[in-house]
Amino acid sequence: MGLRITLDNESLQRLGLNAKSLPAVGDSVSVMAMANVCSVSTRTTDHGEDNYVELQITDIGLAPQKRDDAKELKDAFYPDGEDD
Repeated sequence: MGLRITLDNESLQRLGLNAKSLPAVGDSVSVMAMANVCSVSTRTTDHGEDNYVELQITDIGLAPQKRDDAKELKDAFYPDGEDD
């Protein structure tokens, strides 16, 4: 599934987006962000260890994604085509 980030009206306005410039569902966008690590923890359960890192995003930017960038990022995150 992956990580989801929800941007409200105020956040969208800060990024320079309005109703006329919103991306369509299914579009890809590049996300550039800076974040502070707020918490790091490990939890042991009967299924093994789970690791967690909590981030506070302090700065964020969005841009339409270029096709070459999309493939390059996909290959970097899913080298064996694991996202299919």
